[in-house]
Amino acid sequence: MFLPLPSASLSEPARGHSPATGVLVIGTGERPRIGLPKELLSFRGKTMLRRCIETALDLNCGPVAVAIGRPNEPIRQNIAGTDVIVMEDAGVLNGQGAILKTGLTALLRHTPELRGVLITVCDQPLVDGKSLRHLINAPTGLAASAFLGTSGLPAWVSRCFFDELLALEDHGTLHSLLARHRNEVTAVSIPEAAIDIDTFAGLAALAP
Repeated sequence: MFLPLPSASLSEPARGHSPATGVLVIGTGERPRIGLPKELLSFRGKTMLRRCIETALDLNCGPVAVAIGRPNEPIRQNIAGTDVIVMEDAGVLNGQGAILKTGLTALLRHTPELRGVLITVCDQPLVDGKSLRHLINAPTGLAASAFLGTSGLPAWVSRCFFDELLALEDHGTLHSLLARHRNEVTAVSIPEAAIDIDTFAGLAALAP
């Protein structure tokens, strides 16, 4: 179930404000293709989920929301002690569009004057804060990670595209929004985004 939309208008923030950038961490997909709980796999002494949350918080750019699927105690323990907005059962079974709408709505309820949102996922452990800042500082209203001849997450969406993001179908994707506005998308080279654990090759790359 979605949170009610914030009462604040999505017009530009008032002058004199230094608007924040929200970060949405997608902690899970519908079904990990490798059949493992990817959020809880360990990489360099931390779980994927904890590492991604800490990277997002270290940006110190605004509120951080974490979308997870059906909660369990190990996942709750990994989030414990972090200053994040937690969204359990966050539309995961309904598709990426549902997750994005739920996450953005939660961030806007917390900070209505957001200038944009950075969308990242927990299964790209080599993506660091420096790369994420390049996305946030892109000169256009949309920015996506470029790797292996394609583009995708992590990605940055500015405020002027919030209405379109909130209007996505539940099974819609961020890619569809980026495709509609391809001439306004800055491609930021982040080759490390190609390493994920949705594939066996990605899992093998994490082996010590």
